[in-house]
Amino acid sequence: MERGYRIVYNPRPVAVYRVGASSMSSSLVGMSRTSQEVYRLALQRGRLNPLERRVASRSLRLQRAVDDVECLIDDRMARRSPLAIARAARGGLVFLLFAARHPERWPRWAKALLGGRATLWRPELR
Repeated sequence: MERGYRIVYNPRPVAVYRVGASSMSSSLVGMSRTSQEVYRLALQRGRLNPLERRVASRSLRLQRAVDDVECLIDDRMARRSPLAIARAARGGLVFLLFAARHPERWPRWAKALLGGRATLWRPELR
């Protein structure tokens, strides 16, 4: 996008990727931190237009929230840390704000949660 390319929405799948317990993308904290770095670098380069900057900033906040909450979920010692709990609470607030901005996604999220998904950002491992 920074070089003038456009993103086009395609509703049909063009590839299938299975996330398994041993795949690289099964580490949600690792994937979140990689995503954060991508957004941070895009913002630092300064070539995004105002809308793209807003989207990148929101996405960066969302990925930080995933990181905060996942660290608390995965690390038993962190659950005892007031700082980790505060960061996870802040992450929860970010998720609520994100959800409030996307009511069109609520039915899909409700179906996923009612179907047994523990979190909306965690893929179902096969």
